[in-house]
Amino acid sequence: MESIEQFIKGIDENILGILITSLIAFISWLAKGLIETPLLASKEVFYKFLERRIELLSELKVRLSLIAYFPLDDGNEFKEQIQSILLKDGKAAYLDNDMLNAILKISIDPNSDEQLILGTIKHIDEDLKLQIGKIQESNQFFNKYSNTQPSKRIVSFLLLTLSYLFTIGAIFIFIILFIRFIVFGNVFIQIISSIVALSILYALNKWITK
Repeated sequence: MESIEQFIKGIDENILGILITSLIAFISWLAKGLIETPLLASKEVFYKFLERRIELLSELKVRLSLIAYFPLDDGNEFKEQIQSILLKDGKAAYLDNDMLNAILKISIDPNSDEQLILGTIKHIDEDLKLQIGKIQESNQFFNKYSNTQPSKRIVSFLLLTLSYLFTIGAIFIFIILFIRFIVFGNVFIQIISSIVALSILYALNKWITK
């Protein structure tokens, strides 16, 4: 330890400042490469997938509605269109297994099952509501914190920064209190604190991935 301290003290202050600045810059670059870049790439893929899924669900919903509204003879044409949509460009991959099986059954069954058709349309509506809701949340966030006027833009940036700092501070205090309970509490408090901590982590994971 003494040799390391002597070595640091022996380094020129200017050189030490350059080394520290370079180290901070390297850590920032590394953090950006490991965290920000994968997140941006994942976001781009996510929105491309979301856009194509919404388009596909909308096309299928229209044709299923037409099958439900028209007689069987006229509905056969729309069933063929559904088959053509699912066979083109691998679009079937954007559907979950239950929805894909239901739509395939409707498209190949000469006798239209009205209950199955209406249930599938309801399923599509719920899915569309969920997917479109995610886009609306992003749009609302963008509209709230992006402004063309410089003054409003600065205020929006400050509000967003303060909200992040407040959240980080609250989480940090919460973690400190939990550590205090776990380290200095009795065995019962330690067990309860550990269970609560695991439950909170599980709930947060569910909430984030929802």
